[in-house]
Amino acid sequence: MKTKLLSVLAITAILFASCSSDDNDLNNEAPELRISSGVSSLLKSAADTQENTIASGETVNLWVDDATTADALYKANQLTANGSNGFAGGNPMYFPQTGNNVDIYAIHGKIATPFANGDAFPTSAVAYSVETDQSVFGGVKFTNSDLLYAYSKNVARNGNPTTASLTFYHMLSKLEVAVKIGNGVPVLALSDAVSLGNNNIIVDGEFTPSITATMTNQADRAAMLAAGTTTATMQLGQLTCTDFTTANIIYNEAILVPQNMSGKVLTFNLASGGTLKYTIPAGTTFESGKKYRYEITLNLTGLQVTSTIEDWEAVNVVTGSAEMD
Repeated sequence: MKTKLLSVLAITAILFASCSSDDNDLNNEAPELRISSGVSSLLKSAADTQENTIASGETVNLWVDDATTADALYKANQLTANGSNGFAGGNPMYFPQTGNNVDIYAIHGKIATPFANGDAFPTSAVAYSVETDQSVFGGVKFTNSDLLYAYSKNVARNGNPTTASLTFYHMLSKLEVAVKIGNGVPVLALSDAVSLGNNNIIVDGEFTPSITATMTNQADRAAMLAAGTTTATMQLGQLTCTDFTTANIIYNEAILVPQNMSGKVLTFNLASGGTLKYTIPAGTTFESGKKYRYEITLNLTGLQVTSTIEDWEAVNVVTGSAEMD
């Protein structure tokens, strides 16, 4: 099974001469760290908001330690993504004058007590949550909810400039719901947002970042999370599509806390005043770093449903049905 990575950030160390006029002499230079991110094309039809790049305006907290002494060089340095390969803001960062390598850690997400510049790297659990209303396609309530984590250890200077890679992983689950109007048009037009759950969706949890986990291992990433106890009804978008072909499909998206989803209900409120509901089958658990895709056709007789579980790479497909109230 392949694991799809969110973003590879190139951390470029621009080395400025401090005591020597020789630009290639690293011994007497103070290397400045600057961060830029790789860009991947975002297509609305692919429902890939923040899958391959961090959205513009989102904050990434960065910690840099001396890899030899473990001294904290920079703590919760706050960088702002520009959505196009780069970051702004934050304090200038430098490699140690000793020439030691560095360890780099980065967190993005809706942390209950947001990090402030200068805060130490969390060595115990921190509380996080997701927004209950993610009905705006690609909106900040979706991107803010996306808990991302990355680290790279023993990063060395290897030239002028030096480039290192920092790869972010999605820590939570993602739900994608595509809706097609079937029989009964226009009676089956949606009147408002699609709702998920009946005040029974867990929307908070705890995150304990590991600095030794194998990030390519889904089980290692999942072990950093614990679900909370706060529950709510979540609101998804109400976008519809003409069919489920790649060119026309549009998904309503939501970031969810990994949890048991057995019996949870998707509710579609119709312009005619009625509702259609789909109950997620027993035995369904949303897992860390995976996305769950549902393609739903609204008919007067009920819903036709195809669902796919993906590793943010498809692994299997199941079908389901629903009933009209």
